[in-house]
Amino acid sequence: MGAPPAFPPGPPHAHVPYPRYYVPIPPRPAPVAGIGTAAMVLLGGVSALALLRLVADFDLYDTLGRSWYGFYRDDDVGDFWGFAVVLLGIGFLAAIPVFLTWFNRVRTNAEVFAPGRHRQSPGMAIGAWFIPFANWWIPKQITDDIVAVSDPSGGARPTAYGHPGQPTAYGHPGPYARPGQGAVTAWWATWVASSALNALGWLLLIAADEGDTGQGRTALLMFMLSDAALIAAGICGIVMIRTITTMQDLRLGFAYPGLRMPPPMPPPPSGPRHW
Repeated sequence: MGAPPAFPPGPPHAHVPYPRYYVPIPPRPAPVAGIGTAAMVLLGGVSALALLRLVADFDLYDTLGRSWYGFYRDDDVGDFWGFAVVLLGIGFLAAIPVFLTWFNRVRTNAEVFAPGRHRQSPGMAIGAWFIPFANWWIPKQITDDIVAVSDPSGGARPTAYGHPGQPTAYGHPGPYARPGQGAVTAWWATWVASSALNALGWLLLIAADEGDTGQGRTALLMFMLSDAALIAAGICGIVMIRTITTMQDLRLGFAYPGLRMPPPMPPPPSGPRHW
């Protein structure tokens, strides 16, 4: 009898070793109380400067109601308006880096709470604010995801992908009434309204002819509405920052002194056990 036939050669990749997968190191959570307090103080300052700008806009609006050239004749009105605009710009320059630092830190902590369950990457917590037009909705998505995973109550914590009647990654039906969601929505709506009205006001003011007092006053009316929305955005932003900061510090164990912790779990029922 002859020798048995040889086995056919295996596939060319039969002896290739398994690939080595990179397991990323999860970010380290950090307390956000200090940077959150600084951000709230600066947002309050921006709201105060927006109120000053509102007064200056109304003063100039009243002056243009009498004559377009009143702006040039009355140096005090023009100087006051320019001073208020510059002060508000300085307030923004001071508040933006502190707010972005806080926002990036709470996004990093949220990644620890729910790794890989966010609609945007951690880097977008800063980069999304500098993308034209997209900065009107991407940061809101990031904030919604942060709120969704930062609840320290110990109950159901649905992610932002949860919908009514559908289970979430935690196995609970969701979403439920998340603390801070109303403040986030109000903050974002007033902020977008303020930005859009301010841009429209500048376009109208630049395009206004020197003799067209109506268009000049319309531009100042847009500025006044923008200032009012900015004041509301600052107040809602303070509430939003305080809510998210409190939730994350409670969940991480960095609780403020005097804050009430979530209620403990009820004790198991007493009585005979039926095995």
